[in-house]
Amino acid sequence: MIQFITKAILSLLLLILPVTCFAHNAIGYKPERTMKNLQEIEKYFYDNYALKLKNDVTVYVTKSHKEYRDILIRCNVQNAKHIAETSYAVTSKTNTILIDGSMLSDKHFYFILAHEMVHRYQFENLPDPHADYVLLEGHADVIAEKISNYDINITDHRIAHESLKTRKQFFQACKNNPEEILEQIRYYASKTPFLPKEENKETI
Repeated sequence: MIQFITKAILSLLLLILPVTCFAHNAIGYKPERTMKNLQEIEKYFYDNYALKLKNDVTVYVTKSHKEYRDILIRCNVQNAKHIAETSYAVTSKTNTILIDGSMLSDKHFYFILAHEMVHRYQFENLPDPHADYVLLEGHADVIAEKISNYDINITDHRIAHESLKTRKQFFQACKNNPEEILEQIRYYASKTPFLPKEENKETI
């Protein structure tokens, strides 16, 4: 799920020597893996949607959960400890992605990175991506599965789209039954084009 982190994290990451992948930066644990996955994600979006990101992305992967948690705390992220325990990754409004690389297989890592990268494309190509959290998060999972081949469950539980649409509705529902809610939003996203026809155009 998407969480926003502060500009302080971007400043912290830029103090660390990055390994570049095209115009993007891969920092921390297994940067070569990150670079390879970034290349494949960009190719997928170009081949399928004729889209290319306008802004560079910095991806910092931590080797341990403690490192992930400590960065969130050090950067004064609101509810940092809770976010650390309930997420694999967070993203900032300044095009920075922080991923907890501990305990993730290569395929699961690829899925998490692809999910966060889908959000980057949403932010650059949708007029208001936060207007519908069902499609914001649902498309991120569904497209990430296609890119990474990481299996996820997609099921129609007959939960109304409108009851999950706002940020408040979505996160409140996830508190009670997160797996069922994720399966439901994936179902709706799988039935909905990623971009409306007028927005699905080349943006190079």
